[in-house]
Amino acid sequence: MERFVAPPMTPPPDARSYRLVLARSGEEIEVEAGASMLDKLTAHGIAIPHSCCGGICGLCKVGWIEGEPLHRDRSLSPDERRKSLLACVALSAGPRLVVDL
Repeated sequence: MERFVAPPMTPPPDARSYRLVLARSGEEIEVEAGASMLDKLTAHGIAIPHSCCGGICGLCKVGWIEGEPLHRDRSLSPDERRKSLLACVALSAGPRLVVDL
């Protein structure tokens, strides 16, 4: 068995708030600058599997459909990043990000 703890992620100084849109329900969630997408989803009753919360394990992988995510993970390949993000560490480069939930 291996256990690890990811180093804490600090928000970049230019982090901005954005609207997270859930494609399947149309629900929109405001994510404050530097806040965790995973925390916001969980607070809205959306169960996302997660473990490390540091962008390493990949358990919180979510598909994205529209917008431009800021990938801050340490595990997704460039090909995976074209379709997915890790909700524990990803941010949005723009005012709106649509995810496949």
